[in-house]
Amino acid sequence: MNIFEIERSKRDADFIKQNGELELEVAADIIETYKDVPYVGSLLKFGKVFINVKDWCFTKKLAKFLIVSEDIDDKIKNQFYSSLSQENYKHISAYLIHLLSTEENKAMIMGSIYKARLMNRINNNEMLRLCSVVAKAFLPDLKSLPDYLEENTNISIEAQSIIH
Repeated sequence: MNIFEIERSKRDADFIKQNGELELEVAADIIETYKDVPYVGSLLKFGKVFINVKDWCFTKKLAKFLIVSEDIDDKIKNQFYSSLSQENYKHISAYLIHLLSTEENKAMIMGSIYKARLMNRINNNEMLRLCSVVAKAFLPDLKSLPDYLEENTNISIEAQSIIH
């Protein structure tokens, strides 16, 4: 899976964004359907449901990430893609996917960081570093950053755009 290829394909990106909003009710219905299946069969089917639920959870995270940068013109995105070496293209995509797999609520923050990179407000290394920090940070601390920003107005414009 390559996050840039998904974003480049309007069909794939739209599919992710639409299905990222679906609720887990479908998985709950499946579990309810298979609750009376004999022990071994239920374990196998539960394993399949678990994989589907895991995929669903990742799809929600990826959708939140992609939605943040959907207002960026395709020309700007393509300039970013073409500026990457083949090695960086693969590395950055894999790294972002790995980080997105951690927590859903952080996906939008990482999407904002990615958007800042697309707009050339930060470079590739800064994007990866900031996404790593977000992935490892305590979410309530991240949410309190705007309050900190209001108290300390000497923060750069780049930092302000990422925080908000």
